[in-house]
Amino acid sequence: MQGFGPVNLNMAELVEISNLVNREVCNPIGEQVLARAQADADGFAQSGNYRDTLRLEPDVRDGVEDWAHTRVVSGARYGHIVEAKHGTLARALGSA
Repeated sequence: MQGFGPVNLNMAELVEISNLVNREVCNPIGEQVLARAQADADGFAQSGNYRDTLRLEPDVRDGVEDWAHTRVVSGARYGHIVEAKHGTLARALGSA
């Protein structure tokens, strides 16, 4: 069986493709998850405070050791408590 020899990857192009997929696929899904989480947050006490801290956090890939991804996060100090009690973000992610 004959070998193929060394393979040279164009990492700059792979990074660009990864960021394009994140922007065109992951960000719209993240926006759906965010909208669902904000809607669900309306159903419990002091939801305005928590709901208003929810945001989309896209992160581009900038190298070989990094990955492009998009997160929906809460900026509230107590966000982890709300998530533990209500599962707002987990349910929203499951609905996307």
